Amino acid sequence: MKRPNPIAPFIFRVATALTLATAVVFQFLQSTDPTFPTLYFTVDSAILMAVVLAASLARRSPSLDVVRGAATIGVIVSGLIYAAVIAPNSTNGTWFAPWDDTMVRTSTVLLHGIGPFLAIADFLTHDYPAASTHKTIALWCTWPLAYIVAITSLAAVGIGHVPYVFLNPQTGGGALGVAGAMTAMMAIVALLSYMLLQVRRKVPRYVHLASRQDV
Repeated sequence: MKRPNPIAPFIFRVATALTLATAVVFQFLQSTDPTFPTLYFTVDSAILMAVVLAASLARRSPSLDVVRGAATIGVIVSGLIYAAVIAPNSTNGTWFAPWDDTMVRTSTVLLHGIGPFLAIADFLTHDYPAASTHKTIALWCTWPLAYIVAITSLAAVGIGHVPYVFLNPQTGGGALGVAGAMTAMMAIVALLSYMLLQVRRKVPRYVHLASRQDV
């Protein structure tokens, strides 16, 4: 078996955490997007991912690994939906609005363009506790479900608003339209989770073993 290289997994982990943390900081410092950053699923997923990766550098635990997997899917789904749905349907059909400042543009690229690929690299180069595919997918789906429940509940009591038109009854075709969007979103989450797990199973075992030596 090829000798494990413990450096690459460590580099991917640090790079992923720093990239997402930087993007979140820029999102808080920007001055052109009036929506509070934590109302976005993208920002919440990035925060969760950065915190979990930082904690994983200090200690490992099966619970942290499960949260890491859910956060990874959150980051991937955010990037995919932004690139495939949100950006093409924006006012000018691109990733950036004309009024976006440098911090918003930088944060957008880091969160939706670079972060997802780093998150995938981190997941594929680190060990993950053995579990059935169905159980793992179910656990990972709890993160976007928790976000949807939280954001709709906050909007219902007048605290904040739903920042995505397809999850807002007023702009997403009413309750039926939102239900359809939620169903589609969860189907995407489940499919991407399955694909990520299948790809990981094809990664050579020595890559996973290397991650056990990175701290």
